[in-house]
Amino acid sequence: MPIDVPQTPKYAEFFCGGGMVRAALRHRWDCVLANDIDAMKCDVYAKNWGDDALVQGDIAALPDDRLRRQIDLYWASSPCQDFSLAGKGRGLSGVRSGVFTDWADKITTAIENGFAPRIIAFENVVGLVSRNGGTDMNTILSTFVSLGYKVGALEIDARRFLPQSRPRLFVICVRNNIDLSGLTVPKPSHVFHGKRLQKFYSGAS
Repeated sequence: MPIDVPQTPKYAEFFCGGGMVRAALRHRWDCVLANDIDAMKCDVYAKNWGDDALVQGDIAALPDDRLRRQIDLYWASSPCQDFSLAGKGRGLSGVRSGVFTDWADKITTAIENGFAPRIIAFENVVGLVSRNGGTDMNTILSTFVSLGYKVGALEIDARRFLPQSRPRLFVICVRNNIDLSGLTVPKPSHVFHGKRLQKFYSGAS
């Protein structure tokens, strides 16, 4: 009798840069799509990982048929300049950070075609939490909720693993029909829920 071998989960990485997500996931996940508009970044990605899954170009022009298949995880580390506290504060209305909307449109199209990813991960700067009084953060969370996902956010600083401080925001979305009953919250829970996130949550409740 043949033995069922669990399939290796598949993921797509958007705004992939040089492929740091692939560096982290490559031993347990299969990358089936990597997309970035920047030619130099795509060249680095190809030198690091090959170009079999790589599609260079604007996310808005990415062919929809590339997402008409079952992909377990969508990961995006979209441009942060308009969310950053060092930027000019345009947020989602900015030319760079506003590409979140184009990415969300691609997710919507995949879902409408019956290929909703199990997990969506969105990484960006922590300035997003307070940009435009928190309305941009609320828009992003609401977008994922409206698409049929449970949503949460974490703030993780690289100083917990490396000799530098580099805090980043991670919005994690899990499809509503996925059972999460076995998951636990780390103690103390504020380790990954800093003051910015706590302030946002208190204002949203």
